Amino acid sequence: MPPPGFMDDEVARLVEEFEKSQGRDLGMGRAEKEIPKKQLTEEQTKALLSELNHKQREELCQVLKAQQDGEKDIRLSPELARILQRFQRRAGLGPGGPMNSGEETWPMYLGIVLFIVIAVVFVYIYFQEQ
Repeated sequence: MPPPGFMDDEVARLVEEFEKSQGRDLGMGRAEKEIPKKQLTEEQTKALLSELNHKQREELCQVLKAQQDGEKDIRLSPELARILQRFQRRAGLGPGGPMNSGEETWPMYLGIVLFIVIAVVFVYIYFQEQ
């Protein structure tokens, strides 16, 4: 039986190797202007591993190895897929990008409020002239 921290180290190493291989694949055959994929920080990797039980860590390890070997048809258990999707959303790795992109939202709300105020003023003026 491997030492207690062995699986964590192995999964972390596989995640790092996978991220490196993804970064190399982006540079080949695509436009140079494309932004490289975001890599996980060590804290994010530890957070992901803390959410997984032993069985899920083993499955993740097998999936990463299969993906590294170039297999196309890789199956995930529903539990692992759900955890990974939630983690991707929190880390901002999904198709929608980061949840908190840093864009200011107050201009949108200011526009909505101004629209409502102007509409109320026009309605008030309309009824005053009647």
